[in-house]
Amino acid sequence: MFTSILTNIKKLTRELSDNPSAQAAVLFVASVIIIYLQREYIIETFIPNISDIVLTYVGYGFVTLSIFLIGVTATVNHFRKDSLIFWPQLVSTLLTVISIQLVMGAFKGPQGIVFKETTGGRFGKYLWEDFYIPGPLLLLLLLLIAFYISWPKFSLAKLKLSKLYFLSFLYFLRKIFKSKSKKPRIIEKKPYQETKDNIQQKIEEPRKKSLQDNYQPIKNNPPFEEKTKKIEEKIDTPKKPTRAFTFGKPWAIPEMSLLEYGPEASISSDESKLVAEKIEETLINHGIEVRVNQIKPGPTVTMYGLTPGWTRKTRRPKKNDSEDDNLDEESDKGTRVKVDSIVAREKDLALALAAPSLRIEAPVPGESIVGIEVPNKKALMVSLRKTLEHEKVNYIKQEMGIPLALGQGSSGEATITDLRKLPHLLIAGSTGSGKSVCINTLLVSMISKMTPDRLRLLLIDPKRVELTPFNGIPHLISPVVVEPEDAVKSLKGLLEEMIRRYKILEEIGVRNIDSYINHPKAIEPMPYLVIAIDELADLMMTAPYEVEQTLTRLAQLGRATGIHLLVATQRPSVDVVTGLIKANFPSRISFAVVSQVDSRTILDSSGAERLLGKGDMLFLSSDFPKAQRVQGAYLSDDEINKLVNYWSTQEGPPLPEISLELPVNDITNPDLNSGDFPQDELFSKASELAGRYSHISTSLLQRKLRIGYPRAARLIDQLEDAGVIGPEEPGKSREVLIQS
Repeated sequence: MFTSILTNIKKLTRELSDNPSAQAAVLFVASVIIIYLQREYIIETFIPNISDIVLTYVGYGFVTLSIFLIGVTATVNHFRKDSLIFWPQLVSTLLTVISIQLVMGAFKGPQGIVFKETTGGRFGKYLWEDFYIPGPLLLLLLLLIAFYISWPKFSLAKLKLSKLYFLSFLYFLRKIFKSKSKKPRIIEKKPYQETKDNIQQKIEEPRKKSLQDNYQPIKNNPPFEEKTKKIEEKIDTPKKPTRAFTFGKPWAIPEMSLLEYGPEASISSDESKLVAEKIEETLINHGIEVRVNQIKPGPTVTMYGLTPGWTRKTRRPKKNDSEDDNLDEESDKGTRVKVDSIVAREKDLALALAAPSLRIEAPVPGESIVGIEVPNKKALMVSLRKTLEHEKVNYIKQEMGIPLALGQGSSGEATITDLRKLPHLLIAGSTGSGKSVCINTLLVSMISKMTPDRLRLLLIDPKRVELTPFNGIPHLISPVVVEPEDAVKSLKGLLEEMIRRYKILEEIGVRNIDSYINHPKAIEPMPYLVIAIDELADLMMTAPYEVEQTLTRLAQLGRATGIHLLVATQRPSVDVVTGLIKANFPSRISFAVVSQVDSRTILDSSGAERLLGKGDMLFLSSDFPKAQRVQGAYLSDDEINKLVNYWSTQEGPPLPEISLELPVNDITNPDLNSGDFPQDELFSKASELAGRYSHISTSLLQRKLRIGYPRAARLIDQLEDAGVIGPEEPGKSREVLIQS
């Protein structure tokens, strides 16, 4: 048995060494296996970035470069060592390709990267504009050198210049495919094709030889005619094609052309200088010396950096009897202007600048200046596409993160963060301040850069209008949840999914999802889960205890298993944004609110009441000690529809199912039409509490058990069904029938 295996291995090795086709097949299979094992890196990291890199550096010239490389490869493969005799043609062709790249460097494309660079990329732009020789002269020089190298003995006077390159190209092709090599080449063995005549001869020869050598045939051998018939049937029968393994078409990230650029404009320098002079003049009139050192224009506000000056104090020195009166003179002594004195002049500055509101940042974190943010006369729109094309987004993708494009800061820089580092985000703001647009922007920035096998979404929208357009994309675990009762069940289902993931991480022996993804013993794919809730107040009105407990539990433990939360509300009160929820949401965004109390509820500091609305926000994260002012990116409904249509029409590999079903014994909201209600967990405490009083009411249960009104009313009904309290009487509390 072992010797036969060694014999087969030797035959296979000999066949591979003698047959180039078999070698190519083995290399092809090995390449396919390697590509399949590294498919996540190729699909998610290499493929999305390679197109941008190619267009940036060579533009549309990658077509001519690819044709040239294919031609060189074919020549080398066909002639092997004899291919060196065609070096003049190869060099002239290379110079021709460079000439084409140079010509393309003189033009710009219609849009995208080739519009920013040229149709020939940075390489063509460098040859046409920045090279030591001017572009037209360099083009003529390259063409002449290429023609001379390709056809040195040909006279230019015999043919017109327009025909020379065409004849040179034909001569190059004829020399490659019709010329004979000077050195002998090893002839490859052709595969042996069997026919009926060959098989007949192949079978008769060993039979005759065996008869001559007195060969005794082995018993139970099939007759000669039967053996011949089987081999003929094997040849005549067409071979059935073998079906290859199909893993499904990989998911492709959408192109940025689905989104649109916004209008490009900025505040004029003359206007900013005039505002800076007014700030200095106003403060000097109040005895405060400052100097404007920095001007950072943004889309909505412009930040002016002030350096405090000196306060001058004069005193007259004491006279000595021995000194002359002429020596009496005044001496100056200066101290720094206090920052509080600048902050106290906020209203005077707003009056002088005719600004609706000012925000003073004293001091700016990391700098020794006082920042004053003055609203621009005309706010500019920040496009999401321009923000997503920032290089920081690609860096977050390379780090296997979840990019969130917020917009532009007050100084004009792009504000982009990683959801994994936040790890949860609380958004609040009044109606019309841009809260819903911000949620749509965050969702689009995620699904435009991440495929469904890496990111799954659970969208909860009690308002039914903000997140429902995302129905149909493959990222969704389930359709957008619009009923508050179903939302509570879905949150509890994700809580069970989180516990299940922790058990998987425990089996593998890793701490978080990042270590699990790169672990060789990973059991199943584990994508990131993002829960987006558009209106938390509606859920808190339905089941405050269950929602608060579930959100707190997910926020505390969800980060290690790849679960992240985006929660928004338009009612930032303490009964909605409770202390437990705030403690587990360190990263927050506040849009314009009505009062300073609401601002302190969200950010634990004032400032949100001075925002301008329409996307103007304050972003608080653990990376910065103070809240950053950001103008949120704008996203139209047409852009959302284009992106949703792209994902809805795309078909990819099957995605792992994530179950949101609860165990049988964990039912939070029973069917209201049925009469069988499960007994509440607090029923025993409520019964014990009722035994202490002669009369009991719903408000008493709320205060003592610290629960909401719906749950207290259900407990009252259950106590009545159990005979603990009496029936309801209008305007009176319930009588307790069973005393403890």
